[in-house]
Amino acid sequence: MEAIRDTLANREAVEHAIGRHGWCAEHNFWHFQYNTDKDEESYLFRFEDDMGILASHCEKTNIWTMFSEVLAPESKRLGLLLAFLDYVLREKKAKKVVVELESAFRQDVLRAIKGKYRACKPTMTLVWPVFDMAQWNPSLPGKDWKKQRNHLNTFYRQHTVKAVPSADLPSKQLRAILNAWKKNRPKTDRTYSSHYLNAIKANFEGFDMTRTLLIDGEPCSITGGWRIPNSDTYYSAFGLHNYKYDRLGEVTNIDDLNELKRRGHATVDFGGSEGGLLEFKKKFRPHRFYETVTFSIRLP
Repeated sequence: MEAIRDTLANREAVEHAIGRHGWCAEHNFWHFQYNTDKDEESYLFRFEDDMGILASHCEKTNIWTMFSEVLAPESKRLGLLLAFLDYVLREKKAKKVVVELESAFRQDVLRAIKGKYRACKPTMTLVWPVFDMAQWNPSLPGKDWKKQRNHLNTFYRQHTVKAVPSADLPSKQLRAILNAWKKNRPKTDRTYSSHYLNAIKANFEGFDMTRTLLIDGEPCSITGGWRIPNSDTYYSAFGLHNYKYDRLGEVTNIDDLNELKRRGHATVDFGGSEGGLLEFKKKFRPHRFYETVTFSIRLP
């Protein structure tokens, strides 16, 4: 195992590992950069055959955070994760390691570390809705979609709506949408906005698609994402709007799904959520769900 410090400076090595072994929604080089805090150092732990683990380290607290899942075939992931834990907890004397893992893999990890390390209680459990685009019908037919269909018809009749790439708009306008979104989010929902701002500042480097709805000429939403490596699944990483119009979130998300179907994606991952945001995403009737759990691992 090789610990490569400063992933921005070693971009080629990181992108090579992601290109070969990436498989889940957040396996995206730039997304990792956007989510690394200013007081953290970014790392690629590189193993044989370019398998790897992305992580960040805060020297002040001596806390390591593993970013997303292990970059490796399924049969290799547990062994690599255990080697990473041995290094940061035993050799580097880390206070703890924060990980986010799919539920089934987490159970494998818990069994493997029993008696050697201590797994703390989960701090967050997210549910990720996934859409089968072969089953998504942009016309929203039938009585189950009647309310959404009627609202969309009324909305498009009352307003002039045009979709443009968000990356083509001035940063100031995009930040205004982000600030309005933050201000209007329910207090019970946990919102993390620094990576959104970082993506805007970088003009959405790493995104395959960005989309903003101009409603009567005013930019009102931002959606965007990328194709998950080694798959035909699109990850919707961005979904913000300024709350100016009633049920604007439904308008923007349905527009996004329609565009992604037009582009030919097989499936669409709508991102991990909890609470009210998860209930909102369920309005679009995802075809399946999976779950990730965030927790810490420490020495006994």
